[in-house]
Amino acid sequence: MIKHDLGKTRNFLLSFILCISSFTLTGCWSSREANDLAILNVVGIDKNEVGQFELTALIPKLEDRTHQSSSGSAKDKELIFTSKGRSLLESMSQLATSLSKEVYLGHVQVVIFGEKAASESMKESLDFLRRENGFRPNIKLLITKGKASDIINKPTQLKNPLGSEISAFTKTKRITMSSMVQNLSQFTEALSMKMKDPFTGEISAAGDEGIELEQVVSGKSFLKDASSQDSQKKDSTMKQNTDTFSIQGTAVFKRDHLIGWLDKDETRGVLWVNGKLKNDVVILSCPKDESGTISLKINQTSSVSTPQIVNGKPKMEVTIKVDGDIGQITCQNVNLSSDEMEKLNIQLKDKIKQEVNHTFAKVKQEWQADIFYFGESIYRKYPKEWKDISSGWRSGGLKEMPVQIKVITNISRYGLRER
Repeated sequence: MIKHDLGKTRNFLLSFILCISSFTLTGCWSSREANDLAILNVVGIDKNEVGQFELTALIPKLEDRTHQSSSGSAKDKELIFTSKGRSLLESMSQLATSLSKEVYLGHVQVVIFGEKAASESMKESLDFLRRENGFRPNIKLLITKGKASDIINKPTQLKNPLGSEISAFTKTKRITMSSMVQNLSQFTEALSMKMKDPFTGEISAAGDEGIELEQVVSGKSFLKDASSQDSQKKDSTMKQNTDTFSIQGTAVFKRDHLIGWLDKDETRGVLWVNGKLKNDVVILSCPKDESGTISLKINQTSSVSTPQIVNGKPKMEVTIKVDGDIGQITCQNVNLSSDEMEKLNIQLKDKIKQEVNHTFAKVKQEWQADIFYFGESIYRKYPKEWKDISSGWRSGGLKEMPVQIKVITNISRYGLRER
């Protein structure tokens, strides 16, 4: 009897498993085939002269990605569409009607804003991005001084989709400066808070930043014989100038309005204060004032902002700690004794203070924009007092607050030496 019951139970479980398997093998009923989707990789947002939104979308060709073809440039494997509308929703709708496939936003990696759109319509643009369920909160936001469409139409350095290449740029590399690029979630959080202002990275043409790129192209060239006036083919390589993008500067906002731009050095001043600088190179002079330089690689930076309120007025002390290695020496007579190492540490401290104060002059004094999170530091330590301070924070409070900079440096390890 017991064996009979066990046999029935086993048969029931087996039938149940087979039934469930039959459903799972047929696939999910609500799934959408990739071939039926227009998968957007990058979105650009501009505004034209008549106040319309211009939406530029880059869509990698699915067939090229699946076949993993190695021939052809990245632009040969992408489609770029531009649509116009009185709102971004209308622009997106216009884009959808021009495509034979369903628009899919889940793979958008970067949204680029043109300067006019960032200056005039940042708040409503972000409202659209937040409300549209397809956009992920971790997509990168970038601003350009020109039009977003111009950046999207530029060639990438490698054969990756533009969004993938930009995302790679924003990650920490071995010899690059930490980026000020924010994602949608970080930017909108700063926008909604009264104690700090939003910012994000500036994307520009590499040529505008003084970066020249030269591409070596292999192929056939035609050489003319001066005596016979005949032309002949010959295998050769030639170099041609090419242009791509660069991410070095920062776009600074006051509330939801673009207020100005920081160059690479000014951006570094912000990163010192925020304790976010690493993998950057700082050039110092030789200890004995001779010709040559000492290149330092910044490994790690940390900072602590300590507020105090005296007679109802805030003041701030910022302690910056920096660890760096000597990466290269071109000085002729350097033995890097303890005295010379101390001189290098002092020189680095002075350089950091100089860069921070230069950035303060523009951002803190002129723009009165809080991208240093000073207001947040005051709010956390003095929440009651912040209520009185916050009303005039961006109209004199931040500007008048004294800030003392304390720098602690530690230079270690000897690097390469050139004579």
